[in-house]
Amino acid sequence: MNARGSPSHGSKWLAVALICLSQIAIVLPARAAPRLAPLGDATDVFVRVTNDTSSDRNPTIVRTSDGEIWAVWDSDRSGNWDLWYKTSLNNGASWSAPIRLTDHTESDLCPAIMETSGGNIWVTWYSNRTGNWDVFYKHTSDSSIWITWCSYRQDSNWEIWAKSTSNLGTSWSAPIRITTDAAWDYDPALMVAGDGTFWIVWYSERSGNRDLWYKTSANGVNWSGATRVTSDSGSDQNPSTVQTGDNTIWLAWHSDRSGNWDLWYKSTSTGGATWSGETRHSLFTGNDEAPGLCSLTGTQPAFVWHADRYGQDDIFFGMRDTHADLNPPPHVDEHEYFPSPIPIVAGNRLPKSVIRTRTRPEVDTFRRDGYTTLWLVLTPRSNRRP
Repeated sequence: MNARGSPSHGSKWLAVALICLSQIAIVLPARAAPRLAPLGDATDVFVRVTNDTSSDRNPTIVRTSDGEIWAVWDSDRSGNWDLWYKTSLNNGASWSAPIRLTDHTESDLCPAIMETSGGNIWVTWYSNRTGNWDVFYKHTSDSSIWITWCSYRQDSNWEIWAKSTSNLGTSWSAPIRITTDAAWDYDPALMVAGDGTFWIVWYSERSGNRDLWYKTSANGVNWSGATRVTSDSGSDQNPSTVQTGDNTIWLAWHSDRSGNWDLWYKSTSTGGATWSGETRHSLFTGNDEAPGLCSLTGTQPAFVWHADRYGQDDIFFGMRDTHADLNPPPHVDEHEYFPSPIPIVAGNRLPKSVIRTRTRPEVDTFRRDGYTTLWLVLTPRSNRRP
């Protein structure tokens, strides 16, 4: 399970505490045929999955056994932090309309998604809906389910824990402590490889810097020693991992090593004995954060993440090479929307609005007042809801 950060950078440490303390799980209802919507209004090769004027953050992704891609994220578009999702039937080229998954009055944040062997989809997240940050679950007709999280429950230290059930949740194993280092360990991502090996990846400060580490296990009980997989002087955080059809294991994360938060990835085809070099996936001068990975057909991993490329956080979808960051927009530090007196230009287009944006000085030095004017076609709010 891959946990993400908070809805705002200012509450970063609070979010770490909350995500480490609790997650909640439900099973999605029977799946209906998705209502396909046009491709997002991206200006580069990445696919813009959401374009609401609110913040959409912390996406997670899975490709199910029938080839459908599911993306789930948290959003404050309803006036409260709830979970929303979209699906795609064509490898992310176009997406269904957004569907609201939760509507509790308390905040639901940082989802993770998986498909079990029986074809049921599980979504997990954390919430304070009970008045306390605890772990909740619901089960399907499938058997073994594993949950991993970080907790401050022992030795006054953040460590990685896991537990499992093999009888439909009637009983659970005792919590298994995965890490015991004196440094803090955060934000685990869990994957079971094709050969049955468990992989847990997290970020840790044990090296004096935020780097990624992992452990493996053949049975989920006895674990290998911790292996450091990144060592850059920047901060590497929020990992996600997946195995593609050629048995290659991929690892993605966000890092500030380039001067801002970008997505990076690396892979191993030798079970971790050797790793590829580290490749930068996003080139935006703002922040690309909280990646999620899924396996497409063949050898291709797909990415989802959130980014403030258009003034607010939106969800984006990309793949290596075919959906690469060829022409990212300039960073927008702040934005304002104004109704436009300009009529509809041609055809049945929606009314236009002007977005006046202030860009970073180093990006927009040719404008004395620091402003540039962009045109953005906005879908009316009533048309963006299912």
